[in-house]
Amino acid sequence: MIRIYLICFLMSIFIWTTAKAADSECEKSLKLGDYSEAENVCQNSLQSVEAGSLSELDILLNLTSIYLHIHNPEKLTYYINKAKNHPEFINSIPTQYKWHRIVGQKLYLEADYTGSKRHLQNAYNIAKQQENQEWLSKSHNDMGLVELKLGDYKSALSHYQKSLELKQQFGTDLQIAKTMNNLGRIHLYLEQADQAVNYYESALSHYLNYSKSKNFDHRVFIDIAHLYEDLTKAYGAANNTEKANYYAQAIVDSLNDKTNNTEQIRALINLSQWHLQNGNLDVLHQLLVASKSKMDNNQPNPELMAQWYLLQAQLHQKNQQTSAAIKAVEDGILISDNLPETTLKADLLYLKAELLEKTNPAQALQAFKEYQKLRSQFLQQKYDSDLKTIQHQIETQKIQQQLLNQELTNSRQQQKLQQLTNLVLIVGLVLVTMTALLVFYQFKRKKEKQALMQSIRYHKQQLLIFQTSHKTQLETPSELHKEALKKALVELLIDATTIWEKTTQSSLIEMAEQSKIWTVSIDNGTLRTRSLEKYLSLDKIPDNPRWRNVVQTGHFILSQDNLQKKDREILEAHIEHIMDEVRALSLNN
Repeated sequence: MIRIYLICFLMSIFIWTTAKAADSECEKSLKLGDYSEAENVCQNSLQSVEAGSLSELDILLNLTSIYLHIHNPEKLTYYINKAKNHPEFINSIPTQYKWHRIVGQKLYLEADYTGSKRHLQNAYNIAKQQENQEWLSKSHNDMGLVELKLGDYKSALSHYQKSLELKQQFGTDLQIAKTMNNLGRIHLYLEQADQAVNYYESALSHYLNYSKSKNFDHRVFIDIAHLYEDLTKAYGAANNTEKANYYAQAIVDSLNDKTNNTEQIRALINLSQWHLQNGNLDVLHQLLVASKSKMDNNQPNPELMAQWYLLQAQLHQKNQQTSAAIKAVEDGILISDNLPETTLKADLLYLKAELLEKTNPAQALQAFKEYQKLRSQFLQQKYDSDLKTIQHQIETQKIQQQLLNQELTNSRQQQKLQQLTNLVLIVGLVLVTMTALLVFYQFKRKKEKQALMQSIRYHKQQLLIFQTSHKTQLETPSELHKEALKKALVELLIDATTIWEKTTQSSLIEMAEQSKIWTVSIDNGTLRTRSLEKYLSLDKIPDNPRWRNVVQTGHFILSQDNLQKKDREILEAHIEHIMDEVRALSLNN
């Protein structure tokens, strides 16, 4: 009898070990990034495990991931249902968490963002109930993605902030990179191209660091290929043609590595946008034909279809084919009506207004009014004070993490030295150091304040000289120096307002009210600084700008005690540049 029990026990261990090995082989093949090979391995592993076991359920989930990435909706749906009906599903919390995430991602790719949010919210609730910080960091990232598509930028940014905070504590470079990537995406949505570039480049750095680690997940290269597309758009929006060209070529090089048609369509559309920007209409036409062919053979994402119609309409417009352009716009609007995020629809409406302006002014006006309404809603969210606060918190969080990393590095380097140092000597050294730092800090602040007052007095003297001796000469400057002055004024005011918001944590309205330089008006119950806003764009700045107001704004911000040394140098350099341009204008006139 004992022998029978022993044999049964050994057999159960053998079966369990075999199942675990099969599950491990499936997981390992998935991380190698070759989905075709991973499908074969996982299907074979499925046959070798016990029916109804937890290992079988794990393999079923891995198969759903495979079919999600290769975009096979029929098999994906089949294995999603099979996993849900598995006898171990109800007993496995990790499986339920993964399952809801996979279903949420499936619906997200189908542009069913409401359904996607429901499942991703379920996964988030499970992570919260389990107090699993790694799960929470992933779920916050998921929720940020879907909230962005639903047009709630503030909620999206808040989720990304929480995701980044958790991943910096518990995550890997790969996980941090994914959230950094999404932070870049939302800043690109908010038309903040420079910030988007910074986040995308940071994401790329984390991806590359992860790819150097031992036993890394090779699917990271798929993420990097996606990132090339985002970097192309971001650098294009930031008017950095050289960098945009570099990453556009990277998209071309990685086209054959795309794992499904949806990814290929997305890459072709992103390339099309870049070639439209650069006026390469023949290449644009070829890319649109190629992407349309792929869309006709598959059930495309509605957002990608709407983007395709917008590009097609813009191509027709460039070729002066107005009727065809209007038809494409109408098709795009019809699709975009079902999308919760309104930016794409706004672009289509604006193009429609342009196309109908001469032939049908009434319809053009109606389209423009609809565009203005959507644009107003977007700008209201973009300049929401809570959104700005979250953005600043994320930046602060990044800096704090960098400081923490540096402190940890320094701590490791000094550990042996600290162990050999007497406690009394350490305490004494710390006290002496703190006292010396305090004295040095007070001395440095005093010197900086003196330098500030000297700088302000100098610039005020320069202003007084030009106000008294060059006032009439500046009224008719040469066009070359006039444009240079306008550019210098815009550059100063953009940097000045950015430094003001960063340093004081207050808005431009408060700056205008405190400085008494700019007028604050009320527009439909909202405080606005219209006169100041004109000087933030070369397109809007007056032909005869009030350069003294801009310089005085720089002086006002320079008077802030807590201004950083680097920011002070930036403002002083801008003011000096403006004064040089003013002198040049005086001499030329």
